[in-house]
Amino acid sequence: MPADELFSLTMEFIAMEYWDVFFQDKLALLAAKLSKMEGSLKLFKMVGLVDSFQTWAYLNPAHSITERNQYWARLLEEFNTGFDDKTDPLASWQRYSLLYRAPFYMVEYAIATLGALSIYKEFKSNKQVVIDRLIKAMKLGNTVSLQEIYHTAGVDFDFSKQKVNQVADFIREEWNSLKLELENSTHSSTTDPSTT
Repeated sequence: MPADELFSLTMEFIAMEYWDVFFQDKLALLAAKLSKMEGSLKLFKMVGLVDSFQTWAYLNPAHSITERNQYWARLLEEFNTGFDDKTDPLASWQRYSLLYRAPFYMVEYAIATLGALSIYKEFKSNKQVVIDRLIKAMKLGNTVSLQEIYHTAGVDFDFSKQKVNQVADFIREEWNSLKLELENSTHSSTTDPSTT
């Protein structure tokens, strides 16, 4: 598993702090940041959903089409994040081409996203230290283990329930903060007489 996903996803999150250059409208900026955080939740849902499905499918090779679609529908309910992504409840598993081309590959995205969100959380309070660590980690290339690259980048290669919960708490806090700021900005722009 290469480290490139950790770096590219980390840069995506860090870049959010500078999106005001592109989004001069505060409402559009907040909506874009909110969408990015929601996308992280949807990614974890997708990876958990697809990984659980393919694990079941490989462990139950004699399953029928009906059983397969029923199991998928159960997983859709289990992995419901509360965000409407319009997933078809029956055979929508078929749209995930990685199931056919590279089974279990999507887990790499979840691992990299957990690392990237951990780095982004620290970046929000310690920008230069995080940038220096990232540059040092990127210079390692594939000359050391993935665990060493993560450690050099300032994040533990840890996927324990406690670590995942810490990242989930961070996403929740960021999402709630952005949602509140967006609602307050929307409210103030509709009540401000200078905007009418």
